[in-house]
Amino acid sequence: MSKIDDDVILLDLVGQVLTETNGKTAWVLVRRSNGVKQAKTLLGMWKPEIAQAEFAYGLIERLNRQVAHDGVWAVAWCDLDEFMVPQRLMMLWKDGDGDVCFMLDTEDDVATLFRAGVDYYVNDATNAFAHYKQLMKAVGVRPDQTRKAAQGQMSVDPSAKAPMA
Repeated sequence: MSKIDDDVILLDLVGQVLTETNGKTAWVLVRRSNGVKQAKTLLGMWKPEIAQAEFAYGLIERLNRQVAHDGVWAVAWCDLDEFMVPQRLMMLWKDGDGDVCFMLDTEDDVATLFRAGVDYYVNDATNAFAHYKQLMKAVGVRPDQTRKAAQGQMSVDPSAKAPMA
């Protein structure tokens, strides 16, 4: 189970996902602090097929058990084609402040995702987290030097500009 408060887990997640999907339909799954998984469809009524939902549930369980570190993972199916088949799976890692620090996504078709299995994507997430930590160390960024963007904290540098959405 997550040590992160549910309010932080859910903090600005909808906005972050909608930014990544350019405001298109997505199905988002999070695991709350008590271990209960919560799914929500953004902008529409689409829901994944049972096998797609089961894949996402298995993935989020493993990501949060094995690769959460001091944060939490959310996953989202998105980029639906004309047959309402998702063309993209996003895995977003949120730090303890609620900010998405990095994300992985794959445009592998659903059949490829299923063949590769949850282990493959958990391994990708493990490697991505290691690279993220290595990059932060290489550029000399300490946790106390980051801002809590999801909580609305502004940069201490008044000339800093927020990234364009």
